[in-house]
Amino acid sequence: MHIDKLLKKILIAGGSHSDIPLIKAAQELGYFVTTTGNKPEDLGHQYSNQYVMADFSDRDAMLSLANDLKIDAICSSSNDFSIISSAYVAEVLSLPGFDDYLTTLRLHHKDLFRGLALAIGLKRTKSLSFDFAKGDLIKIKGMQFPLIVKPVDLTGGKGISKVNDPHQLAKAIDDALAISRLGRIVVEEFFEGTLHSYSTFIQHGKVVFEYADNEFSFLNPYLVSTSTSPAFVSDAVLKNMRTETEKLANALSLVNGILHAQFLTNGDEYRIIEYTRRMPGDFYSIPVKMSTGFDQANAVINQCINKPLNLLGDWRQKRFVSRHCSMASMNGTFSDMIISGDIDKKIVDRFELKKIGDKINNYLIDKTAIYFLEYESADEMQRFNKGINQLIEVKIN
Repeated sequence: MHIDKLLKKILIAGGSHSDIPLIKAAQELGYFVTTTGNKPEDLGHQYSNQYVMADFSDRDAMLSLANDLKIDAICSSSNDFSIISSAYVAEVLSLPGFDDYLTTLRLHHKDLFRGLALAIGLKRTKSLSFDFAKGDLIKIKGMQFPLIVKPVDLTGGKGISKVNDPHQLAKAIDDALAISRLGRIVVEEFFEGTLHSYSTFIQHGKVVFEYADNEFSFLNPYLVSTSTSPAFVSDAVLKNMRTETEKLANALSLVNGILHAQFLTNGDEYRIIEYTRRMPGDFYSIPVKMSTGFDQANAVINQCINKPLNLLGDWRQKRFVSRHCSMASMNGTFSDMIISGDIDKKIVDRFELKKIGDKINNYLIDKTAIYFLEYESADEMQRFNKGINQLIEVKIN
């Protein structure tokens, strides 16, 4: 492929559908975009200027690719393995937009983040971390059931299980250890509450943009399939999340840019689940822009090319918007999408991920499309959202 030598080159360490907003934003800023990963069928590669097959979770493979391409910038995809590899490449090549490699590990590996959160006093559930199974069960005696067991290095609900009594614990630990690439897990006390995200941009340790939403699951309780905005949480909780986020940013001297959290809340009580410094997946930036006018994908690319963030404007959440990932209730052949009632009038855009006739091999994670909706009021949004999986229904043969 011919590359215009006048164009600067950026490597986006991924290329799934979630990375399409980043790819387009980089191209709009005049960059030649290379995507990578070991899944050439990923949809994002259709939008980049070129695709090179490589494992973006392999930091040395990414460094080798970056050197071969003579890149001017690197951007993580919407994947925790990618942010870690990208931070490593950025550190070795002195590229902008990333914290140092060890800081990135501390943020994105759940056991390391647990220790960090304890050290600086972030509000989290009680937890322990292990690198082997049954010999460590004695340490859990002081914890209150139910417990949540999860691998330290995976996202999207992979390997997570809820344990209601001690007899289930050994199997849950074995299952999580088996799926963890690092062979490490965390065990946390369960906190009953609603799930939310808190997505910010920080500058010099201060939150300069914030967006919060409500997050919901379909049949997989650990995978977000629907989000609505604004978040139905108290002002006190949002204020505390801002304080916690700035506390973290200052404790680690984080570079300017995105800092995204998930948290649980129950009344004015809350618990932080995790933070990440990458773009959230499934076109998260689109409802952000619909609600606030803030171009999150553009801001992330500007972070990676060391261009100052444009903060002129009113970025408050002003509209009632939703993002919904349609999912099937069983495996089989995708045969139809049924849009019922008045929900069709609320859909402002959609992005198809699968075609009629495609196979659904894992209905707990496979998504057929992503819908973007806008409502007249909070009440209307809540009313439609209660039945969203029946109003936008995936038919399977």
